[in-house]
Amino acid sequence: MFIVQVVFEGESSAGDKLLAIIKAKIANAQSAPGCISSECWKTEGTKTAGYCLVSKWADKEDFQGWMRTSHAAQQHSPEAQSLKSIFTKKVCQFSSVELEQN
Repeated sequence: MFIVQVVFEGESSAGDKLLAIIKAKIANAQSAPGCISSECWKTEGTKTAGYCLVSKWADKEDFQGWMRTSHAAQQHSPEAQSLKSIFTKKVCQFSSVELEQN
């Protein structure tokens, strides 16, 4: 299994625009081969908003295939570009580890 976590943080005034982009990404990912699940988590302060997008994939290759086909085009949209100046983005990727049972 392969898990990707993307955290967006920034001005709460632009949170609705970012949430619309995240909803589109989730819908797109959920229909991709190898996507097990995709969800969004939210935190909100008085002046900031944060969204965590978590997706689980059968393997890293499935995730990379989705990135090549659809994510790249969405990332370069004018709306996505305008949000880069008001939101930070942090990406973490995790692979499963097989642990021996004693």
